[in-house]
Amino acid sequence: MAFKAEIVEIVGNYGPKGLKLVRCKVLEGMDKGKVIERFVIGTAKVGDLIWVKDTSIETVSTGKRR
Repeated sequence: MAFKAEIVEIVGNYGPKGLKLVRCKVLEGMDKGKVIERFVIGTAKVGDLIWVKDTSIETVSTGKRR
């Protein structure tokens, strides 16, 4: 089952295909109110609604290696 989530912040852009790392707030389901990070393909802006299949798994951070 998929749940609605609202994009709160765009963390970064990755790759030439328009891949974006966004921080979004889950609007329904058991994890309602939880803020998670997800990758989104294509155009996305703050305030857009997206469908999230699984709210328990977060995206792995793409930071620099230490």
